[in-house]
Amino acid sequence: MIDDLLLYLSSKKATEEWTSLEELSEIMKRHGIHPEGTEQVMSFLKKYFLEVDENEQRARLNSWAHNLCEIRIP
Repeated sequence: MIDDLLLYLSSKKATEEWTSLEELSEIMKRHGIHPEGTEQVMSFLKKYFLEVDENEQRARLNSWAHNLCEIRIP
C-alpha cells in the first residue's frame, strides 16, 4: 500500500505535485486502512518521504523519495 502511495505521488506532474492530505487518506481507506492506521502510515510517510504543508493540508514527495521512485530495476 505504501508503494502505491509513493508511485501515485511520483506520477504527479510538476504543475500538480502537491496532493491533499485528505486525498492520501482516501487512498489508504480504499486499501482497507482504518483511521487509526491512517495516522500511523501518515506519520511514517511524513518522517521519511513527504514534505507537508500543514497550513494548506497538502503533501508531496521530498527530493530523496522522488529520486528513489525514479530508480528503475531491469
